[in-house]
Amino acid sequence: MNKNIYNNTANMKTLPVYQEEVTPKTTAFAVVDGENVKFESLDDVLRYPANIASLQAQPLNENARHVLGIIATYEYMTTKMICDCMNLLGIPVDQKKILAATERLRKTGLIHSFRFKAEDDSKGAIFIVHTLTKLGGENAMKALGISVPQVDTYNVVMNPALVKRKLATNQVLFAQLKHNASALKSFEKSKRLTATNEEHTVVKPSLVLQFKDESTLIYEVVRRGTFWKTEFKDKLERYKALQDSYDDSFADMPTMIICCEDEKHAREVHDIVKDIRVKSLFTHDLLLFGGSFNQHLFTFNDKNEPVYYRISFEEEKEIC
Repeated sequence: MNKNIYNNTANMKTLPVYQEEVTPKTTAFAVVDGENVKFESLDDVLRYPANIASLQAQPLNENARHVLGIIATYEYMTTKMICDCMNLLGIPVDQKKILAATERLRKTGLIHSFRFKAEDDSKGAIFIVHTLTKLGGENAMKALGISVPQVDTYNVVMNPALVKRKLATNQVLFAQLKHNASALKSFEKSKRLTATNEEHTVVKPSLVLQFKDESTLIYEVVRRGTFWKTEFKDKLERYKALQDSYDDSFADMPTMIICCEDEKHAREVHDIVKDIRVKSLFTHDLLLFGGSFNQHLFTFNDKNEPVYYRISFEEEKEIC
């Protein structure tokens, strides 16, 4: 039984307001050449033991504890994602209080907060990303009882492409939760799947979703990082082995969906998928918002044009 309230789907509700969500003009999580991570000011962050004394003198309030728990659970989160998660959990949300909580957590050394910045641009990205520090991980485990991945003592060197892939994975997850949480049984990131071939080939999808009707979706999130095509081809070969093992056993292979940065990127990815002959559907970041989510899945026809699938969750509710 899942004891973590922040990723237990039984605690989450689908809120109709998300159907009216505005679709951004460009994806926030596309990889930019020469990009790096720019941390929010480190001058005002309390050092040990001053931060410990601050936490003892003024313990985290309930709002800050929730924010810390959410960041600990999902590894990399934007402020919007934190608000989405709290909305789904039915926790009263006030964006000013969320910002106050992340600022307190940052200043006491429990989280890192940073933006993405390109070399030729003096301004960083408008959104801020939050992740745990080692102290934050220890605090989350003790105060909230949440198991978190190992956090390095000096977790300040980050690969923008890797971080954006993880952020895009969380974006996929929250799109599913916001539009169809009632149908979702559980989810797991980087779940280990093994092909029953001679080599016992292992592949870890970005996200595995298991639904109450026993169906399963696998999302593989792809970003244009350094050597991304080589790495992606290697992973697709393992997916091919996995799909072949399902075919050999007459079992139903979970539906695979590849999430790309945009439609242009999806065409590049499709060319690679076609060569390796992997069965998959496609989506991209800009199809995961509001009403667009109802037709966020597509394939390519013989003319290399996208063909979209329409899924209406409102109709599903009426049928049920």
